Amino acid sequence: MPALRLNREVLGLDRSPQREGLFCIDFGTALSKAVASQGRSGYRPLLLPLGRLAGDPRAANRYVAQSSLFIDRDRVVHFGHGAVEAWARQRNYAIARIDSMKQWLSTGPIADLDGEFVDEAFLPSNCSLTKGDALTLILAYITDLAGEALEKEDLSRHARRRFTRPVWEADRARWCDEIMTRYLLRAQLVADSLSGKWRDGIVLDDAKELIERAKGEDVPKWLVEPNGVLEPVAAGHARMEKDYQQRFVALVVDVGAGTTDLAVFAGIQADGSVGITRAVPRGRSVSLSMAGDYLDDVLKRQILEGFPASDRSDVVVRQVEGRAREFKEILFTNGELKTTFVGGLVGPQIIRSDFVSLGPIREFTQVIGSAAGEVLQSVRGLTDLFAESHEHPLSEISVLASGGGAMLPMIRQLAQGRREIGRHRFVVRDAGPAPGWFTQNFKDDPKVFYQMAVAIGGSFPRLPAGAPPADQIRRGMPL
Repeated sequence: MPALRLNREVLGLDRSPQREGLFCIDFGTALSKAVASQGRSGYRPLLLPLGRLAGDPRAANRYVAQSSLFIDRDRVVHFGHGAVEAWARQRNYAIARIDSMKQWLSTGPIADLDGEFVDEAFLPSNCSLTKGDALTLILAYITDLAGEALEKEDLSRHARRRFTRPVWEADRARWCDEIMTRYLLRAQLVADSLSGKWRDGIVLDDAKELIERAKGEDVPKWLVEPNGVLEPVAAGHARMEKDYQQRFVALVVDVGAGTTDLAVFAGIQADGSVGITRAVPRGRSVSLSMAGDYLDDVLKRQILEGFPASDRSDVVVRQVEGRAREFKEILFTNGELKTTFVGGLVGPQIIRSDFVSLGPIREFTQVIGSAAGEVLQSVRGLTDLFAESHEHPLSEISVLASGGGAMLPMIRQLAQGRREIGRHRFVVRDAGPAPGWFTQNFKDDPKVFYQMAVAIGGSFPRLPAGAPPADQIRRGMPL
């Protein structure tokens, strides 16, 4: 088989007016999304159907692509839902799937990922892969899906792009911005070179050789904006652009697989004014390492502890680990989980109400609730001022949930009852699955907005000013 050719088209492009498009990549721990701006106003975002273009037959949301890689025993790299399917075809699940690569950025050492190697549990015998090359490959896959979607809308696949990230302390934030910028630039070269070749997988050695050649090229820096957009700020911006008037305060809770990020948005629109309310983040923003993956780990333990020790084989353990996210979705959607494993082995039945009453899940609920109280108390001076206003005094706080975990019961509990902030008590209400402008302009199930909010907010041409300074950012409780 001839070596893969490096497509250098992007190297000769300048930043001409014809290329002044913009889109945002929300690289997720479990799922990735991308949204482009339509026109200069940015209020008609173009949701890019990554899942549909990937050919994922099981995707409930056609806009999302799985952030997974799998390298089979023949040293072929599979991508997205294809990685999940190839992993499941193994007889004994001996090679683990590379999921949660974003966790390398969230909790891994601050290091050069070109010199950090993927654990051998994720690789066939006698081969190696750096974390930098793995990240390049998954970002190239997402970039090419986004590029294909843009071209179907008569837009350039080489449009300028942003990326989003959680709320982190200054050192990790700077490092992540540098890492994401480096690999997104490199990924464009790889994406152009491998476009149309993803479905059957890419031979690992060919992919590594292609990446090595890409490292020697100078991709135009204008292609990627170098500073990541904070995920709760992007999610809140998407929700509040058109829906809120007068005085308002809203708690944004973005629940992903790797982190749960919280921020407060506030704003004032003069009575009778015409135009769009500009809401800005205020007070303290928080990133917690308790999120969807934490729930997966608890569920895995519950399933495995339900087996007799004699049935808890290595194959069963690997199957549970590889399907944990699928099992969690079934549990919270259907209210119960009944599983069958290799050889017809029947797993324990797990009831949702019993699961959420477990000690580790109660701890998760408590941590989220405490963080919500912390970020709201950080704006208590503002809430007092708004509540004591003579015209349109503030009486309620909105909870804007986003991310794959937006519908979890412990997140819904945040929008119940009343909450005391500063000198006043406020009604806390659920803002619903989507803002009015989204449901008016899109025919999709409004709940699609939960997963797309971060990418939508990040794609707006003008992002909100007033992001929290680095000294007001706190890392969450470590696992």
